[in-house]
Amino acid sequence: MITIGSIVDYPDMAPQIARWLYNEWNYLEPEASVEDWTKSIREQMYKDRIPVMFVALDKSNPIGCIALVKKDTATSMDFSPWLGAFYVTEDYRGRGVGLRLARRLIHCAKNFDIPALYACVTDMRLRNIAHRRGWNTVGQEFYKNRLVTVISLELNA
Repeated sequence: MITIGSIVDYPDMAPQIARWLYNEWNYLEPEASVEDWTKSIREQMYKDRIPVMFVALDKSNPIGCIALVKKDTATSMDFSPWLGAFYVTEDYRGRGVGLRLARRLIHCAKNFDIPALYACVTDMRLRNIAHRRGWNTVGQEFYKNRLVTVISLELNA
């Protein structure tokens, strides 16, 4: 059974999640180590304010994560808050885990009275999926020689 919980309740999973995120996005922050990523995750251990992180679990095994953070480092655009650290393990992709994580994060953001969320995507396929879910493109820019698209989701609508 797949469940979604706060990283606050699963602090021992921070190193595993850090390895996922490091392996997926270390090209954006090559100076950061896995230990740096672990520290960053441990700094997101709140339930009642930003930053927050949620973990998807299959029984007791972590299979994905998502975070709500104040700033995304992959853009100079000055929006807040950001959906970040969105990751689902390969064997669980295409099975609705990402959608459940996103819905949990959006629910949290609405509870915090946040009017809009922002996210950076480097993959056009993911951007297109987001567009089908109501996200809109805000702009594009190059970050560390990669084109990133900033998207937003209005939560008041």
